[in-house]
Amino acid sequence: MPLHHGIASAASVHGHAASVHDHDKVIVHGNHNHTAEDTRHDSGYIFLVLMFTMAIAQIGVYVWKKRSPKTFNLTTLTLLWIFPFLLSAYSLYWRFVLVWLIFSCRTASIIMKARKKQLEKRTPRTVYQWFSVTHKLCYFGACSGYGLVMLEASGIVILKNLACSVRCGFYVLVSFFSHRFI
Repeated sequence: MPLHHGIASAASVHGHAASVHDHDKVIVHGNHNHTAEDTRHDSGYIFLVLMFTMAIAQIGVYVWKKRSPKTFNLTTLTLLWIFPFLLSAYSLYWRFVLVWLIFSCRTASIIMKARKKQLEKRTPRTVYQWFSVTHKLCYFGACSGYGLVMLEASGIVILKNLACSVRCGFYVLVSFFSHRFI
């Protein structure tokens, strides 16, 4: 019997001609099987293990932050900066990768200017302008993307010459890109 989404009848798996009930379904998981009844029975246990693991991880992060704030800040900053790039590259989302690279290169050049021993006269203004303009543009993009999605959802169409899927995709893209760099 072919499996549909990893679920098969327990009756057909074991060769019996019994009727199929919800508790008879077998869920294929790797090289072993579970019944739906097993999953329901173990769900409370699985939830408790998940909550316990999350609590221990939070305590570990808190202790790490208290004992070594420098490595904590460096690690979190690096992961928050590099993770979207890695995820986008893995997903072959080249548009985001390109925007991320341009943003990162420009930010790196400004940071290098600001870290020099002898600051140029315009460096503080350049640093402030870069982050101020970037924040304002991203804030505007996030708000306008969200607003355009809400207008589209309420039936008010702004870009009438484009298909609905293209319009909505563009609105969501503007909003998500802006939220990432805000």
